[in-house]
Amino acid sequence: ARFRPSLAGRRSMEVQYDCISCGIFATELIVLTTASACAALASKELIQDGVLHYNFRVIMVMLCLRSLLQLLVRLYVIMERVFVVGEGDLPHQLLVISVKRFQHFEIGILLFFLSMERILALLDGKYE
Repeated sequence: ARFRPSLAGRRSMEVQYDCISCGIFATELIVLTTASACAALASKELIQDGVLHYNFRVIMVMLCLRSLLQLLVRLYVIMERVFVVGEGDLPHQLLVISVKRFQHFEIGILLFFLSMERILALLDGKYE
């Protein structure tokens, strides 16, 4: 946003946007929402499959959580960039970074424990 000093000494916000930014915002929001909904529906069908190993069910649930978090982060970032801040730093940049770190941590821990479980299953024939 373009900040200009007001008479009271506070920063007032003047919202400025253009049609191209609004179009990009709407397109990305529609694509991300549609992709997340399709992934959730596909995951729901896969999770309910009785033949599927429970580890893959855990992976599907975690990936759905990650895609939901990604959708929320992108929604916030695009809203701030298009309608409020512009090219400057986002007001809650630390929150965005924290959510992204949580997403990476979530996938890393999930894959680590699933890998350890698979290694134990290979070493012990009676594991499953």
